[in-house]
Amino acid sequence: MELPLTARYALAAMTELASLPAGSRASSSALSSRVEMPGPFLAKILVQLGHAGLIDGTRGRGGGYRLTRPPHEITLADVLDALAADDPDDEGAGPVCVLRNRRCAEAPECELHKLWSGAQEPMTRMLESVTLAELAGLTTPC
Repeated sequence: MELPLTARYALAAMTELASLPAGSRASSSALSSRVEMPGPFLAKILVQLGHAGLIDGTRGRGGGYRLTRPPHEITLADVLDALAADDPDDEGAGPVCVLRNRRCAEAPECELHKLWSGAQEPMTRMLESVTLAELAGLTTPC
């Protein structure tokens, strides 16, 4: 299973921010260069992450972006949830059926429902347990 491009870029940007020394900030242009992504696309992602309260940004000299919590407190699920929260197509009514292109709650169980649900549970557990600190190769505090 491959993550969408927006999710990959968001995780890459957040990992870069997690790698910064405590209290440091990175400009969007520096982040864009480090993770090799187009600046305008990154700017939209940073807005989503900011709306979710995962990062904050300051304009002007000495400004830039930083994490709002320590990297060991932010999970991959937090980052991916932040992107979904700003998705205009996501009505919050549950996942879309793979075969019937309707919300699962609206459609009778399809042939893939049990298989898909079974595969999603371990992925969800992993996303909820892995932190940015781990992704960035940082050691977590005791």
